[in-house]
Amino acid sequence: MTAPTHLTGIELTHDPPFEARVRRLSVVSLLALGVVTGLAIRDDAHLSIVVVLTLGWILMPTLLRASQRRPMLRYTLTIPATLVAIGLTIFCLTGLPSRTLAVAGWWTITAAIWFGATLGMWLWFRWMPVPQALDDPFSTARLALIALHVGGVLTGIALILA
Repeated sequence: MTAPTHLTGIELTHDPPFEARVRRLSVVSLLALGVVTGLAIRDDAHLSIVVVLTLGWILMPTLLRASQRRPMLRYTLTIPATLVAIGLTIFCLTGLPSRTLAVAGWWTITAAIWFGATLGMWLWFRWMPVPQALDDPFSTARLALIALHVGGVLTGIALILA
């Protein structure tokens, strides 16, 4: 069953343009979370952190793809988002490498992941009121917020690799 759009926006519906975004997001999350998990392994993250990040890496694109058949499954995206955000936070607090740029990179990725999770709760799940300027998922304002999220992850990866 699909929730009425006036209660949820199109994020939890079968809207064709938004479905295309979900498909792209599943590919992007597969690649980005794979890189982040690989970098955590390279930087000697504790096995428990690697396991949590790996679960998030597997679940995020899997649930995104499954949600194309049942959009209400998008609520389950809180699971991988939480796993990755908490895993990264614990890694930042307990096990970062000593390289200054890597430390900055891990904190940048962590902040960007928390920002993305917050955007999802706010804009997709409508847990807080969404201003009219951000109601359309293809609006310039919303794309700017997405760019901040993606840019933070990419900047963090670049800093870790520098």
